[in-house]
Amino acid sequence: MADLVEHVVAPDDGVLVRLGEFFEAAAVQANVTDTDAGWDLSHLCEDAAATLTSLAEDMRGAGHQMRALGSPRKQGWQEGVASYYATAPRPHTGAAPGAEEPAATPPTTPRPGRSR
Repeated sequence: MADLVEHVVAPDDGVLVRLGEFFEAAAVQANVTDTDAGWDLSHLCEDAAATLTSLAEDMRGAGHQMRALGSPRKQGWQEGVASYYATAPRPHTGAAPGAEEPAATPPTTPRPGRSR
């Protein structure tokens, strides 16, 4: 995971830097139209580029920090199943909130054609 983070935030050729360059180029292209809509789009692209540049600077050390955290603890299958059932949504019974479901009671009379 740390390698992926490094790939995204690398200061020279990371995804964030390249995406910022894309928006800078898009701003130039939008300006070339010499229209109000082009200028508006240019400002929007310039803002996006600035945001990405700021984000890349803020995240610069994230890969090293991720590596320092180490590998996540491996979870056993029993713990995974228990965690799943602990967080799984409860089935909807259609009963009013707070109402308890009636307990199942066995029939008191035998059914025809059956014997014990």
